[in-house]
Amino acid sequence: GLMLCTMPLFFVLSRCCITDMTLAGFMAVSLALLMLAFTRTAPPVLATWLAAMALGLAILTKATPAFAIAAVIIMERALSQMSAFKSRALKRAAILLAVAMVCSAISVYFNDLEASASRQQWHTEANPADLAAAESYQILDVVFKSASMLLAAGALCAFVFLAFRSGAGWLSPLPWKMGFAVAVLMGLWWYLALIHYFGWDAFSRLLRYETLGRLSGDMHREPMHYYLTHLFAVTFPWAAGVPAAILLAWPKIEDAPPSPNENADRFLLCWLLGILLFFTIPNAKLATYILAAMPAAALLVTRFVLRAAGDDFSQTRRNATLSLGLIAGIALFAASLALPYYPD
Repeated sequence: GLMLCTMPLFFVLSRCCITDMTLAGFMAVSLALLMLAFTRTAPPVLATWLAAMALGLAILTKATPAFAIAAVIIMERALSQMSAFKSRALKRAAILLAVAMVCSAISVYFNDLEASASRQQWHTEANPADLAAAESYQILDVVFKSASMLLAAGALCAFVFLAFRSGAGWLSPLPWKMGFAVAVLMGLWWYLALIHYFGWDAFSRLLRYETLGRLSGDMHREPMHYYLTHLFAVTFPWAAGVPAAILLAWPKIEDAPPSPNENADRFLLCWLLGILLFFTIPNAKLATYILAAMPAAALLVTRFVLRAAGDDFSQTRRNATLSLGLIAGIALFAASLALPYYPD
């Protein structure tokens, strides 16, 4: 809680009347309940149904972004039962994503050049050489953007393949299929009402704009590596602990079944990485899209801090005092930096 309320973006948006925080809230509730079902900390069937209700409210709030939960589950299944084969496959998927990010950055560069050339034409007489350059930039933008999307889709397919290879696992005894159907129906009635009110033509234009338009980057166009840097910006001042927390939570190749603590670590890791992956592939990006991943980042860093304080944290008063003092000090420092910029 201290970490979340001292992250500037989370703090500011919690006080703004926009649906991003509402969406993040419902998604966080749904994922937290799924984590309780996964770790058997709560009655699994009840937790699954409550998670489905929260997901339905998330879909009703902002539709397609709520389906990032599916990416979290795919990631969790892909990282379960880690083996040498899975480790190699994940490295190759990471390489595909890295190359996709490079291609995406190049495409955004050519898109900026094309936009600059187009603006220049409004202020000067049309020059054939400038027109040809603008068309070349546009073609290069499309080529590299298409390449980045294909490479990213390949990486996503690798995760899906690994997830299916692992099977349903902990999901199999739970009513997750029925729960997911109920969640979709909770949001569907609103879109049926929109079709009735606006007509199919207007609704289909809206649907294309909100899906294909965001996928291609018709608004908020950013390169694929956008969240690699912005994750650390939005988790300030706790960003220093995020890489270490991710490395600590990454599943190991072991013959023995993972402990409950390791299972919880893996779910939190997939909560963070699944949402990042879901919003990395579309070309439309804003920092607010990954709000739902910030509770997982805070929990991962918290667990890292607790372990750094000592193996028997609950019984070590000195370490507990030092750790809580450190957390409070950094939180106050973050608040002192954030508040002057947001006086209203």
